Amino acid sequence: LHFLLFEDYSTDLVSTAADALFPLILCEPNLYQGLGNELIEKQANPNFKTRLANALQVLTTSNQLSSSLDRLNYQRFRKNLNNFLVEVRGFLKTR
Repeated sequence: LHFLLFEDYSTDLVSTAADALFPLILCEPNLYQGLGNELIEKQANPNFKTRLANALQVLTTSNQLSSSLDRLNYQRFRKNLNNFLVEVRGFLKTR
């Protein structure tokens, strides 16, 4: 996730990254939450903290995403991850 947020990469990698991240997030929700909280706390701007917290929540809950590892949920998570990156990459890279 750090790579997708802060490094330059080909957008072709997002789907592959999503397919790897989704089962990891489902298997280790506490770790995901902890890493998300750590990233949020690093933000000096309160507005950025709020936006990032909301985006992290939406990443795993929007689009009728469920905890099933079926094809439809992988597609939903890919879409969620793309939307998440559009939402947060800009302000995270300019801080």
